[in-house]
Amino acid sequence: MNPAVGEMWQALQDTPFPEDIPAELDDAVNVELLDSTAREAIQAYVLAGSLDSVSDGKLRACLQELSEIVPHLEGDSRTYFTRMRDVAELIVGRKARPGLPPGLMG
Repeated sequence: MNPAVGEMWQALQDTPFPEDIPAELDDAVNVELLDSTAREAIQAYVLAGSLDSVSDGKLRACLQELSEIVPHLEGDSRTYFTRMRDVAELIVGRKARPGLPPGLMG
């Protein structure tokens, strides 16, 4: 496991869920579900040092969604979801590119 993941995961756990999510984004994306799904996969990785194929797929889907929403956020919500995206990127070992389907990301 990348040691930075543990440190970044702890920092994310110490950060409260943001209250400043724009209403239009909250209507378009279930941010609470995104948060809990990503957290579940990240926690599984931290505990096991790897992900099974189901958790890997979930985290990759979350990473894609995080990469798409972060540019539309500000303040605490941008900080929180940027941290989550950064941890997910370290785990899956690549950067997501918004707008590209998962098979085309490098």
